[in-house]
Amino acid sequence: MKDINFFKFHYFFLALSFAIVVAMVVLLTVRGFNYGTDFRGGLEATVVLTETAAGEVGTIDSETLREQLASSGLNTEVQEILTRQNTFLIRFAISEADEITAVTDPEKTTETTETTETTETTETTETTETTETTETTETTETTETTELQNSQTPETTDNNNNNDSSTEDTQSASSDVQIPFAPVTESEEAENKTEVLTPATKLKQALAKHYDETEFSILQSRLVGSVLSAENRTNAIWTSLVVLVLIIGYLTLRFEFPFALAAISAVIYDVMVILAFVLLLGDELTILIIVAILTTFGYSVNDTIVLLDRIREETPTYTSNNYKKLVNLAINRVLGRTIITSFTTLAVVMALYLATTGDYRIFSFYLIIGLLSGTYSSIYIAPTFLFLWNRYVRSFLETT
Repeated sequence: MKDINFFKFHYFFLALSFAIVVAMVVLLTVRGFNYGTDFRGGLEATVVLTETAAGEVGTIDSETLREQLASSGLNTEVQEILTRQNTFLIRFAISEADEITAVTDPEKTTETTETTETTETTETTETTETTETTETTETTETTETTELQNSQTPETTDNNNNNDSSTEDTQSASSDVQIPFAPVTESEEAENKTEVLTPATKLKQALAKHYDETEFSILQSRLVGSVLSAENRTNAIWTSLVVLVLIIGYLTLRFEFPFALAAISAVIYDVMVILAFVLLLGDELTILIIVAILTTFGYSVNDTIVLLDRIREETPTYTSNNYKKLVNLAINRVLGRTIITSFTTLAVVMALYLATTGDYRIFSFYLIIGLLSGTYSSIYIAPTFLFLWNRYVRSFLETT
């Protein structure tokens, strides 16, 4: 087979690659990422509608269900699960208050009112006891005064006895006094109790406005809080950085530092391409897309290492002036292996794309983008980086 001159248009492909990176940066600045539930928090639920809910049509599309939920006050994202009829994956963001109510027992809401009433009763009881104590003290003083008067004036004994009887009657009357409380009516009790709606309850009520309770069911729901979503973002960033550092370290030990930089430049370009498509299509950035990016890391590096190893083997037979010919020769030597590996891998991922739906289809789509970009970058990005390094950087270092 005749050798293909891949470097004939290498400046054109270099400019094209640079334009894609610039477009990604511009889209990131203008639009920003539309984070999925894993990164922004929210509720994710699987809902099944019965045939009765679908009516004569027999099926309900995701757009119709989304509009119904929007009319009920829920701004949701609805994906249809093709493997089951009238089954949908529903996602929507939640507020901080919703997040708190989701982990709080609704019965605790009514405890505040009951505790307040109990406190008032306790305070009243204490007041009554204080009054009784005061009256008892006064009675004791009165008794002592009476005894003193009896010892001085016997004639006043009968009068004092009458006074003692009056005092005892007063004490009995005082001890029997109870402060009445007005009974709490049902309307007042209803006002004191605050209704707590969790995100799942809000979804159920929104569905109940359009369907009977027997016409739908929530198979499962998953709530991601703000703390967990922030941890997911941090872990995704750190995982990617650690992988890049490990790749640089391995390639530096296995080859040379310029080879490591060439491989990393190819990997970074692949990441830029995937993220550019995410921004362009407006898809949510989810954990599965991060998995697709990390998978592309491994595939791209593996494909690039094979080519770099071939370049290293052929280097002793060529001078720096013939570096383009050296790279072309190395690419043509591994081209057969690259094509076979790429197409067999793409065949499997394409089958996954056609056989699935929802998040798994999105995952397989971006895996396809990553595989194609990895093949392209191993042929044009990494070798071009080495060519520019040898022509400019290495020549500069040798002259200095």
